[in-house]
Amino acid sequence: MPLAEVVEIVGRTGIYGEVIQVMCKMLEGKESENILRRNVRTPVRVGDIISLKEIERESRPIETAQRKLMKLKNKNKRKAR
Repeated sequence: MPLAEVVEIVGRTGIYGEVIQVMCKMLEGKESENILRRNVRTPVRVGDIISLKEIERESRPIETAQRKLMKLKNKNKRKAR
């Protein structure tokens, strides 16, 4: 299993906030030094080493409340026209 180091904690996601989205830097393999966005279910801190089952897929970015509000405003503007 490839190892990765947690570089940044992006935020919490999931229905109850049980999943943490992190940016992690690959430490070994052909993808070394690449930075991936992953969802982690265990408590982590910046600098922790985690093992990944796969490195082909990357998680979708989580939406912040600010981005959701911008989408809603744009949607309302389109309806008003």
